[in-house]
Amino acid sequence: MNIPYFPMYPADFEAKTSHLTLEEDGAYNRLLRLMWMTPGCSLPDDPAWLIRRMRIDAATFDRVVAPLLSEFFERKSGRLQNPRLRAEFEKADETYRKRSSAGKRGGRPKAIENKEKEQKAGLSNEKAGPKQPEPEPEPDLKIERERDAGAEIVDFPDPQSVPKNRTPEADGLTVSQADDLFSQVLHAAGHTGGRIPTAWMPPAASVHVARWSADLGLTPAQVLDVVREAKRHAGPVVHSPRFFDFHMQAYARALAAPPMQPAQAAGPYRTPGTSPPQGGGSKVEYLLGLLKDEPGKDGSDDTRTPQRR
Repeated sequence: MNIPYFPMYPADFEAKTSHLTLEEDGAYNRLLRLMWMTPGCSLPDDPAWLIRRMRIDAATFDRVVAPLLSEFFERKSGRLQNPRLRAEFEKADETYRKRSSAGKRGGRPKAIENKEKEQKAGLSNEKAGPKQPEPEPEPDLKIERERDAGAEIVDFPDPQSVPKNRTPEADGLTVSQADDLFSQVLHAAGHTGGRIPTAWMPPAASVHVARWSADLGLTPAQVLDVVREAKRHAGPVVHSPRFFDFHMQAYARALAAPPMQPAQAAGPYRTPGTSPPQGGGSKVEYLLGLLKDEPGKDGSDDTRTPQRR
């Protein structure tokens, strides 16, 4: 393996080479660098190869390099080796291989080994054990307060059961209109500034408010009327838009109810023997007939009797 760095210990090097000349010191360093970069950390014991690689002539080789080879290198199987450099190469090679392997595995080997041991022993805190009970969800205190205040928390009915009292304005709210409606509802519910409860945080709360128009067919003006009226009985602040669901549904059903009949509009009293006109009689004539029998017109007592409910 080609290791890109070269360990150097100046004190040890000077202790062994302080007798060398500048030329010999430079030649020795060049031999060490060539040996480190050659596979196996050894050089061929071939003067011609060394002369070419060191870029010197034969005379310089015999005068400078040959004595260095005899003093600092060993000859084995046609190769030249330096014992100290060989030992440093083997240590660096082992460290390099360990770091490379750890990098491929995504972390230090010791850390991975400890983690695996913890998981096998059941000591890891990353996951709960299979028999550990799940924590129970905490109750929604805001909804509980609304129940105590008399609010009925209900879900919207299926769209097929919603009364057919939709208007183009309700079905055609733009995003800007829906946002404006939510802001007005939020203000009418008592949230005029500062922090607002989690249940009123958009986008979930704004979508919920828009459903009063989209699902129940109420106009923005009708929605605001219901919010203001229901808020009068709810206290200073309403903690969730769900508080108004029951009131919105009740108002939508009232709008979808059929018109009242004249007999019902006449009030709790009626003259015995009289009844709403049937057939060709007009409603106006019937109402005039009731006014003719009003007590006090002719000085007589009131002969009408209360109608039972």
